[in-house]
Amino acid sequence: MGEFAGLIEKLSDETLDGLDADIMGVHNLRNVVALLRLVRRDLEAGESLSPDEITQGVRGEILSANFANQIDELVNGMTQYGEQTPNPLDQRAAFQRQAENLRNQVIERLRPIVRTDEAEMRQVLASAAAMLVSLHQDQEELAKQRTALAQNSAATASEDLAGFYKAQAQGHATSARTFLVAGAVAAIVLTALTVIFLFVAPPDYTATDTSEQWIEVARNTVGRLALLSIAGFAVAFCARNYRVNMHLEVLNKRRENALNTFGLMQAAVVSDAARDVVVAELVRAVFTSEETGYLGADTERTVIEQPGGAGMLSAVSAMARGSS
Repeated sequence: MGEFAGLIEKLSDETLDGLDADIMGVHNLRNVVALLRLVRRDLEAGESLSPDEITQGVRGEILSANFANQIDELVNGMTQYGEQTPNPLDQRAAFQRQAENLRNQVIERLRPIVRTDEAEMRQVLASAAAMLVSLHQDQEELAKQRTALAQNSAATASEDLAGFYKAQAQGHATSARTFLVAGAVAAIVLTALTVIFLFVAPPDYTATDTSEQWIEVARNTVGRLALLSIAGFAVAFCARNYRVNMHLEVLNKRRENALNTFGLMQAAVVSDAARDVVVAELVRAVFTSEETGYLGADTERTVIEQPGGAGMLSAVSAMARGSS
């Protein structure tokens, strides 16, 4: 036992545990007890000092009878503190000042000369190093999980969107076949009407009177031309819609293929620059329209090919690169 053992004994757990005065409600002494525990902690640290390390100031103040008497006076006063204490608020404030005075003496005199145990310091440093390693590993694992989550999200989104474009492509293929059949039927009808009107049953003009001749022209020619015009319009309408649906089928099929290969392409690249290129190409393939051979004229456009696609491409590309 060192020179501080007597003081430490005065502030034992057994003594301090009974000084909280919880029965006083808001006027309890828990804060005072907490200060005394700090004093005891520094006194316990002083036990590691050899007699030669203890300064005169510590012997004159901390190890003096006056310091011990201050502890006894405070502990005894706190023991008697209770419901019968007059002016409990003032009394508790006095206890607080006494405990702070003891703490300040210990901090000013004893704490500066308390040496740190080298083994304990090494243990603390080793523990800190282990915590840093663990933190670094946790950060790497978090980064991997974040990357995996982003890739899984991108794969799921690509798969869902690819399914949508697949359904769109199939729908346009069905519509294209329908218009192809309808156009073929309309072309056959147009051909048959042309043959009938020109060769099988050509117009017969027998009237000699001029006014009657015009009536025959109107009756025999205009009606036939109307039927031929309707059949021709049907052929043109079906041909136009066939080309539009084939054009959209090709575009949606290309988008489906781009989205289905996006996951494989993203997994194959390792650098951020290459990943940006893959994302940009995916966005370009999905959100822009290219020539398919079915709509060749510049004026032939579908709704999805109206101006503004370039702006959408730039915006989505920036968002994709920012998220990666």
